[in-house]
Amino acid sequence: MKPTKEQIAEYIKEYLAYKGNDVMNRNWNMMLIHRLQFDRIDESGVPCSKRWIALVEQNIDELKQLNDFDKLHTKVAKLAEKIVGIGPLTVYDTATCIGFERGVFPKQVYLNQGAAAGAKALGIKGRKQPQEVFNIICGEFEQMNPAQIEDFLCIYKSCLQGDEIKCKKVRHGLKNNNVCGSSRGCCC
Repeated sequence: MKPTKEQIAEYIKEYLAYKGNDVMNRNWNMMLIHRLQFDRIDESGVPCSKRWIALVEQNIDELKQLNDFDKLHTKVAKLAEKIVGIGPLTVYDTATCIGFERGVFPKQVYLNQGAAAGAKALGIKGRKQPQEVFNIICGEFEQMNPAQIEDFLCIYKSCLQGDEIKCKKVRHGLKNNNVCGSSRGCCC
């Protein structure tokens, strides 16, 4: 069963109370690509995540000069074209970890993997959407910025999809500082 506006508002309040500001503290040193869930190995036996980290670090000074998130994201996406196995979520995560520590944030909600699944449950499709689209669905979204909405959609996707068993596990994990009940540290 799909959640009501009241339930979505409750989930948002819960997210903001337990996790809301964490996403804004991303930085390159905590980058999740250091431990990709599905890390491809090339013919020389090198994981794509290691090649990606090296490529980004070779270009880090140039990337850190970009003060517009869309431009940063586009530049990171161009770099990703050089390595098979680096997809849109890794591109987004990389851009956030480079940009956020310098105050460069997205102006729209980027929808990849878990966030896309959460948005789809709300009837929203596409690669990125303006925040206003979410505000119309539930006024509580106005309390969050686009990065927080993306993070919320990823974490709460099972709740938004109406999966009560997974939702209960997610909410319990969030309250116990163990998002999604996962030891990986990422629910997407």
